[in-house]
Amino acid sequence: MNPVIKALFAFYPPGNDPSTGDGLNTIGFRAPASAAQRTEYAWLRLDHHFTANWRFEGSFGWHRNLADAPLQVDIGGLLRGNILGQAKSVRSDRQFPRNIVAALTGNIRPNLTNDLRFGFTRFYFWRQAIPPFPQVTGTNVALDLAATLLDEPVDVFVQRSRSQGDNQNLYQFSDNLTWIKGSHTLQFGATARIINHYHMREDKVVGGMSALIALLDAGTFFTVPAEWRPPTCGGAIQTNCLQPADISRWNRFYAALLGIIDNVSIMMTRDADFTPLPFGTPLMNKFRYQAWDFYASDVWRVRPSLTLSYGLNYQIQVPTKTLDGRIAVAVDATTKQLILPKAYLEAKRQAALRGAIFNPTIGYMPIRMLGREKTVDTDWNNIGPRVAIAWHPHFEGGLLGRLFGARKTVFRGGYSLTFDRLNLVQLVSIPMLAAGFGQTISVQGPKNARGEPFRIGVDGPAPLPRAERVTPPLIPAVPFSELFSFQADPKLRPGMMHSVNFTIQRELPGNTLLELGYVGRWGRNLPQSVNLNSVPYFMKDPVSGQTFAQAYDLLAAQLRAGVAAGAVTPQPWFENQLPPIATLQQLGLCPAAASTVTSCLASRFASEIVTGLLSNLWLNRIDLFRRAAGLPSFLNSQVQELFFRTDGGLSNYHAFMLIFRKRPSHGLQFDFNYTLSKSLDQVGSVQNSASMFPSSFFPNLDYGPSFFDHRHIANLTWYYELPFGPGRRFSAGHWVDKLISGWFAGGILTAFSGAPLTVVQSSQVFGGGAIFSFGTGAIPIKKPKFGSEVHRGVKGSGGVGTAGDPARRGTGLNLFADPEAVFKNFRPILLSQDTRSGRGVLRGLPHWNLDFSIGKAIAVTEVVKFRFSFDFFNLLNRVEFADPALDLQNPATFGVLSSQFNQP
Repeated sequence: MNPVIKALFAFYPPGNDPSTGDGLNTIGFRAPASAAQRTEYAWLRLDHHFTANWRFEGSFGWHRNLADAPLQVDIGGLLRGNILGQAKSVRSDRQFPRNIVAALTGNIRPNLTNDLRFGFTRFYFWRQAIPPFPQVTGTNVALDLAATLLDEPVDVFVQRSRSQGDNQNLYQFSDNLTWIKGSHTLQFGATARIINHYHMREDKVVGGMSALIALLDAGTFFTVPAEWRPPTCGGAIQTNCLQPADISRWNRFYAALLGIIDNVSIMMTRDADFTPLPFGTPLMNKFRYQAWDFYASDVWRVRPSLTLSYGLNYQIQVPTKTLDGRIAVAVDATTKQLILPKAYLEAKRQAALRGAIFNPTIGYMPIRMLGREKTVDTDWNNIGPRVAIAWHPHFEGGLLGRLFGARKTVFRGGYSLTFDRLNLVQLVSIPMLAAGFGQTISVQGPKNARGEPFRIGVDGPAPLPRAERVTPPLIPAVPFSELFSFQADPKLRPGMMHSVNFTIQRELPGNTLLELGYVGRWGRNLPQSVNLNSVPYFMKDPVSGQTFAQAYDLLAAQLRAGVAAGAVTPQPWFENQLPPIATLQQLGLCPAAASTVTSCLASRFASEIVTGLLSNLWLNRIDLFRRAAGLPSFLNSQVQELFFRTDGGLSNYHAFMLIFRKRPSHGLQFDFNYTLSKSLDQVGSVQNSASMFPSSFFPNLDYGPSFFDHRHIANLTWYYELPFGPGRRFSAGHWVDKLISGWFAGGILTAFSGAPLTVVQSSQVFGGGAIFSFGTGAIPIKKPKFGSEVHRGVKGSGGVGTAGDPARRGTGLNLFADPEAVFKNFRPILLSQDTRSGRGVLRGLPHWNLDFSIGKAIAVTEVVKFRFSFDFFNLLNRVEFADPALDLQNPATFGVLSSQFNQP
């Protein structure tokens, strides 16, 4: 073991949670940490009537929220005052909202009312974390061990160790006019919003921070040769070997323990003239955003039993304008034309189908040098109509009379088209993260003086990247002088939603109502994220006609079956699209024992091929071979992840709903609702996170159940005033009545079926990206029917689910009675055959919860009342387990239940 890593391990407390480790190399650590929260607020309201027809309303709100965030903790006692083995929250969140509202409402005429409002909201947010720092002597940088596979004594992972801040001032003006004319109620209005926004951050989401971090890992710029690890299990080799699913994890742990540096990176920032700022300077920028909404509507009482309402909304969103000019946009370095992601991907797709390469050199220019101020063009076409009808028929006698009654049923239906709001993540955060003003620079796969992989401490301090001054356009150097670049599509348009509903509401005896209905939602042109470096795995070899997908599937199948690297069948795509084997051997890229390019790939990169790490395979293996031989690369080798937030996504939602409601009477009221629904989308998290499509060429590969698709949802709320006291069913005298009167009880019962679960193969199966692509589901061999319940006393078998084995201090809790059988029921994706992934084919655990309240109201005087209550959350103190991880690359934890869904 590397002595620096050994010194770092001295700051790890003993593990105490086997259910979160792999049962062999890692174990979890659980400890209480402060999540204290302090909230203060004040509110002042002023109402004044100038005349009988004109009144003023004004209010001021002040709020402060201070919270410890146990997302970054010190478990090693590294920071002053902290103790080894005691988790200490070292990240805090500070929020200081303020708001002012002023409204003037007047009755201009008896049938004409106007409401004029002004609002100001100031939102200040600051998230303070401990930036990564060298945690042991012998190193000059923070160490990140195997990325997310291992934690550090003080978290180094970007999402936990970054500081961010926002200072936002929102000004809003609105005017609404209501005019009642005959049987029409007409409304007209407009709203104007202006937002001035300051944003500061120390990160580029993942992989880049304004602190120096050395990633000790394998898979991107460092590869563990096959001869450095045990053989792969298969054929006659069944002992002292690695299962194919374990190769990647073994390689990563091996690199971390030896202290081998994959890369050393830092996010450096530049001034408006591209002058590098000192290391540690965060990204900062100021923006202005404006939006206007106009609407007109009419509620028309056609007849006493028939009401028609209709209207039109027009929305204008003027995207953010940078006030500091520190925004860079991607251009074709030759033509200086803007890169448009949809056109870029289509050109790349067409070229790949022909066996050709589309890979222009990309540059980054300050937005003002292109004559632009705004990050996204304004869409002037957001016109949204709506129409609805309500019919209140009168039936007497006969079948219809018995079914619908006399004025006891209402039929309602409607349609609307609404447009999404372009939020400030898309208009502020993402544009700030393009290469140029915030650039992730790195030293990739460094070597020591002997030409061997660099080991931290053993070979000296980590080599550091250097910042250089450039003149626009910034053209990232090859290979991968920039790891990540984020940008909004200049043609980004707001998403839209077509909504339809139809309901029947029937009044029933006992002051109750029954309502049945259908709700449909069709989301179109939704925001989605793509990667211009998505792998064109359908690329054809013009000589043989074989595609990469076909060659890859055949090679991966042999390696998964245990065929030795030297015995794999040569595949024409690899042999023709990569340099000859002799050339690769002369360059030192293939072992002398390899007789073909295919066997060379199999011997060197079996882990990527078996697991399905296509982005790594293309970016850092195949293109490396081509560049070394002087051939053009298939993918862009300047920037590893070319993230663009664009549009074009879709979702579909259908639901049947039932509502049974009792209006207050005899002290009792309740509301029961049930929904049977189905929601489908293209990986919804792509819309609101840094994740990207599994393949940017085929957005529907992961079309399936939404993450929130709970098919059955039921809620029951009730409130009951107990029948004790004067005028009630039970009364017993003056002083007794005071004791027993005023009592009430209420509760909330919620229940819902399990969410979709995916058995993940890897996040790079279709080559969507090396970092931000979403985990792709493996394919079930037969229709899965494994149930969704907590199984106890499960030991696991065949290396699957064994982290929960009670004999190993595991909990014995598993989602499946036989996790090995479930594990073996899923196969890897076949690129040349599968047009859909296995997303959401399983269902997680159902959940239910009961909250209860009981209290008493006391009348002190006619105008003074006192009320107290006892509120019981999770009344029965039930443990609800969170759904487990289902990862083919980590079989030991497959199905193991190790965390809680609800609060105790």
